[in-house]
Amino acid sequence: MLGSKEARLRKAFEAAKNSIGFDASIRGGHYHLATVSALLGEKSQAINSLEHAIRADRNYCYVVDQDKDFDNVRPEVEDLLRHLTKEAQAEADRKFILARDELADRRFVGVEEINLEKHIMEVMTKAQHLIGNKRYFDYLNAMSELGVVHKLIDEQKQHESKRSEAKDQVTKSFDRLSAEADALKPNYEGEKEVEFGYKIDAELRKVERLISQESAPLEDYRDAENALNDVSNLIETQKRNQSLRPEIKREAEAKISLASKEFVLAQGVWEEAEKRRRRYNVQSPLFLELCRLVEDARKTLDLSKAKLQQKDYSSIVEAKDLAIKAFDLALEAYGLRRDVIYQPLGNKHPAVKAAKKMIAAKRAAWRGGLSGAVIGTVGSCAFFDNIGRNLSFSEGLLFGVAFGILGCFGAYYFEMTKETKL
Repeated sequence: MLGSKEARLRKAFEAAKNSIGFDASIRGGHYHLATVSALLGEKSQAINSLEHAIRADRNYCYVVDQDKDFDNVRPEVEDLLRHLTKEAQAEADRKFILARDELADRRFVGVEEINLEKHIMEVMTKAQHLIGNKRYFDYLNAMSELGVVHKLIDEQKQHESKRSEAKDQVTKSFDRLSAEADALKPNYEGEKEVEFGYKIDAELRKVERLISQESAPLEDYRDAENALNDVSNLIETQKRNQSLRPEIKREAEAKISLASKEFVLAQGVWEEAEKRRRRYNVQSPLFLELCRLVEDARKTLDLSKAKLQQKDYSSIVEAKDLAIKAFDLALEAYGLRRDVIYQPLGNKHPAVKAAKKMIAAKRAAWRGGLSGAVIGTVGSCAFFDNIGRNLSFSEGLLFGVAFGILGCFGAYYFEMTKETKL
């Protein structure tokens, strides 16, 4: 019977070894080999196989403690468990110290990283408590928790790397934009451009304070990048304005000059309309509109000139636009001259009659003077020729001028004294 049992155990021993040789990852195979080895008295093989089984699945610690098949090697099993416990303790202590030292070198900045630090400390505290229990399973659990800690520390390293890269990028952009902003300062014109420069400097100072710190949250560096993008846009705008300012200033001055000339004409219309209104006590329905247009043109033109004096690009552009508006207002006012000067009086008004008579008299005087000059020259030459005397050219010309003057005044007097029919 004993031989038969030992033979079966030997057969089971070989089968277990073959099974492990075929696939060493089979957890139960190592434990089965350890069991058979213990029953056969193969202490070394039993302990080695049991160690493999326990390292693969720690629950075999509980199994072997209750398994009577290991009674023959119980002292060796207990030594193995003590060895594994000390080994796990040493490894847990090593990983804990490593994690603690790693944390000492880390710098947590910002809400996200501070929350990460809290999480790490919670896990570290849990691992420390497990190590303090001084049990094999707790050491293993502590190492598992410390594995989580190392992953979280690696995550923090990535945060720090991103912060460092962001700071370097912000610093480079700051240095470049600061140099560009300093180059623009001598060319600022007017209060608005100076204020524009103050705004650029204020944003740059904020970024400078940030990069002067040893470290800052990643969110702050991202905000700084956005602020520097805004500064870059402001600088590009100012560069464009400074390059376009001379040309737009010449255009504005030309528009103001044209508007001023047109305003003088419009104001002349208003003065003539006002003079006739007071003299004849007659007012066109469009007179108030003329007054409004002239006043608006004056105010707009004055504002345009004031904007031009501010010298900055945007004010000069406003000055140009205002000058164009003033010109249009003055032109519209000048276009009302016939409606507000002549039409209010009517064709039968004495002033209109007098104006028309004056025009007719001037035309008659022109015709009479020309006719008198021709008749006087020809007539004087014929008269003196009949009496046997030849006139010189200068004498004939003198008679022509004299008769021309008489014809001019005569025709003018006749036209002014005759009855005018309208």
